[in-house]
This record gives sequence, C-alpha cells and structure tokens, in this order.
Amino acid sequence: MGKKKASPTYAAKCPACGSAVNPGSYRCVRCKIYFCARCGMHLRKGDGEYRCQTPECPYFGRIVCARCAQRQDVTEPVTWLAHLLYALIAQRPPTPTTIIKYRCYGCGGDNVESL
Repeated sequence: MGKKKASPTYAAKCPACGSAVNPGSYRCVRCKIYFCARCGMHLRKGDGEYRCQTPECPYFGRIVCARCAQRQDVTEPVTWLAHLLYALIAQRPPTPTTIIKYRCYGCGGDNVESL
C-alpha cells in the first residue's frame, strides 16, 4: 500500500465563510474571495490592493489592503530646468509635484505596487 499524504495544517480562517485556509494564503478556495495577507480584511472590487515587491519582505508578492500599505505623500523638489522653462514660457514659478507612494508594513520598504 502507498503512503498517505500528510494533510496540511490550517491555522487561519476565511473572514467571509470561516472555512480553514492556509496561513500563507490570501484567497479562500471555498468562497473565492481575496483577503489581506496581513490583517485578514475582505478585499472587494474597488478596494485598494497592494503588493510588496521587496524579496526579503514576509509579505513579498502577497496582497495587502490599503490599511496595511502606509500611504506617503512625497513632494518632489522643482529642478532648475523646470524653473527656467516656467520663467520663459509660463512666466510664473513652478509648483512642486506631489507623488503618492505606499510603504510596506512588513519590511518598511517603499517598493509597493498598486494593483
């Protein structure tokens, strides 16, 4: 007779249906929903979904919610070239550009991709 495969141990539950899921997973195979890999919040269409792209991070490649990806508004300085172009063309000073970045809660890196 063949050996029996060891059944996987499930320590986490789906936030929607309560069925057992693998702790490293972010999708329930029973009810087909996605949830945050960090806090377990149910992710619906239109919710912000983010994925850390830092290989050393415990959440690398896993989907996290907007609460677990910390938003940062980064203001980029205006370059001398922009000052020159605005002075010649627009005849007014340029305004600094604000870029929205997200920081991973797991590793603290800012290499987070918005899905």
